Amino acid sequence: MIEKIIDIPIYDWNITFLIVEDKKDIPDLNKWYNLFQARYMGDLNKEFDNIKNAGQTFIDRTAQKILVTIFPCTNFAEKLVTIGHEKRHVEDLILEECGINDKEAAAYLSGYLSQHMFYFIKE
Repeated sequence: MIEKIIDIPIYDWNITFLIVEDKKDIPDLNKWYNLFQARYMGDLNKEFDNIKNAGQTFIDRTAQKILVTIFPCTNFAEKLVTIGHEKRHVEDLILEECGINDKEAAAYLSGYLSQHMFYFIKE
C-alpha cells in the first residue's frame, strides 16, 4: 500500500492518502480505518477481489483530517479518474468546513492537491 500524508497548512487540514495495491494491504488499511473510526460497507476480505475503480473519503471534523482510500483499478486511466473523483470530495469538504465560497481559493486548493496526489502515481 502506498501511504502519503498531505498537509494543507493554509487551511490547517491534513489528508491521509492511501492507494491499496492488493489484498495483503487489508490489515494496514483496517488500522487506518480504525484511527479514523471509518468502516468499509461490507467485508473487505470477502469483497476485495470485486472492488475495482473505487475509492472512499472519510472526514474527521474534530481533528481536521481526511482519509482517502483508492482501491485497485483496472488500468492507469481508471486510477487517475478515481483519484480525481476522491480529490474533488476532499476539495468540497475542506472548502465547506472552512466556509470558503471563493472560486480562486478553490482553484488554488485543487492545484495544491493535484500536485500532491498525482505526483507519485506511476503507470
